[in-house]
Amino acid sequence: MRHIMPVVVLSVLVAAPHVCAATAASFPLSLLPGSTPVQARVMKIGLPIEAQRIALRFQAAIADQPEWANTYLAHAKPDQPLPYHPNFRVTEKEYAYLQSVAKKPQLVQVASIRLSTERLPNGALRLVTQPSTVRINGFIIAPDATSATTPLARLTEVNRINNQDKDSATGRWTGTQWQHKPSAAEPLLAMKLAIGKRIDNGDGIIYFSVRNSKNGRNDIDYEALLFPVGK
Repeated sequence: MRHIMPVVVLSVLVAAPHVCAATAASFPLSLLPGSTPVQARVMKIGLPIEAQRIALRFQAAIADQPEWANTYLAHAKPDQPLPYHPNFRVTEKEYAYLQSVAKKPQLVQVASIRLSTERLPNGALRLVTQPSTVRINGFIIAPDATSATTPLARLTEVNRINNQDKDSATGRWTGTQWQHKPSAAEPLLAMKLAIGKRIDNGDGIIYFSVRNSKNGRNDIDYEALLFPVGK
């Protein structure tokens, strides 16, 4: 059913209108931490904690009243928020708050890790995370920043990120994106890696997304990290 909550799309993290061709020199490797680890936050798009609590009560009320819920939903307008009803078991004010935050994507912290880099003999930088289960662990940025290498593919298309939308999930930020697009040789894999700095917060951001259909499923995953950068 498409009536309960607005859909939040992942593309708000790296929006196409803010991407343009870039030269390798536009990415400062000094933005990343060195061999000394820094604390980084693993982020996902989601709701604030209070909104999550309200959403759980709302969902429980719907599940606890299936006959009423089916009747109520049958009269709802597609792609429109449900009008408030006391059977939601949240207050009208809480429901309005839930609707408002659901329309505006936010980054919510889901974990804390240690992030560092390792300089390789050829001058490339390897991203290192502790624990090593984070998706970006082991990714390598070429010495001239013309490509990024991951276990799944080498990302060779380089673009500049210039997101000036303060209402986006990340807020305003600039940086560099490496991309691997589906091709005739490999039509089932698409990947993006972006590294930059948030303008209003002053911290660094790493974003990675992958769509992998090689195994017969359309697996889509993403990861965003925020980390402190030097002045």
